Amino acid sequence: MNPDSEVQPAPVDVVIVGAGFTGLAAALELAGQGRSVRVLERDPTVGGRAASFDVGDQRLERFYHHWFSSDNEMIALCETLGICPCCSPCAASGTKLAPIALRFSPQAIIIVSCAGMTLCLFAAAVPALAPYAYAGVGLFIAPIFPTALPWLMEAAPRARRAGALVIAASMVGGVAAGPALGKVIEWAGIRAVPLLLAVVSLLCLAATLWLISATRTSPAPAAEGLAKR
Repeated sequence: MNPDSEVQPAPVDVVIVGAGFTGLAAALELAGQGRSVRVLERDPTVGGRAASFDVGDQRLERFYHHWFSSDNEMIALCETLGICPCCSPCAASGTKLAPIALRFSPQAIIIVSCAGMTLCLFAAAVPALAPYAYAGVGLFIAPIFPTALPWLMEAAPRARRAGALVIAASMVGGVAAGPALGKVIEWAGIRAVPLLLAVVSLLCLAATLWLISATRTSPAPAAEGLAKR
């Protein structure tokens, strides 16, 4: 509803200001309890900071809030609200919500991120390219952490402790990385740092490819029998 409208609306039990996902979820919960609810939103689209806008023939997130393909609860909430979690317009409201991460599988996101990070680190060994290459590293590394953990827990249920171990390792790495890089610079010079990090990134890519192959589910025997027929 447009708050600048001159039409006097009917009274309701609850008025929620803002049609972001918090406001929409609250409205859904209150409506489920039998309350009458009105949601006010100044923008022409819903979704708040998780909404998206057109960039050429693509959709881009408005802010850093976005949903991944593993965020099943949020996808279910979108479906319940009648908001399409894709780039096609919703039939109910004509709104578009298109988080880019929902268009690709977690495996694809991690592979592209690791490969892009590796290429950028190799490029960072060239002094003229280093500032731009390190910026690229930051962009490619951003989706890895929030995407990899949910995917790992789903693909390998026995690795439930992986999340805690990865978080602990990242905390230890934050402390140990500085002195370790200092020693590398001492031994091989500062130009060796991006090459060393590129090798580490390449190992991460190899580990990702191995994990995808190891966790790939094989077709059921019945399906295999039908395929042979």
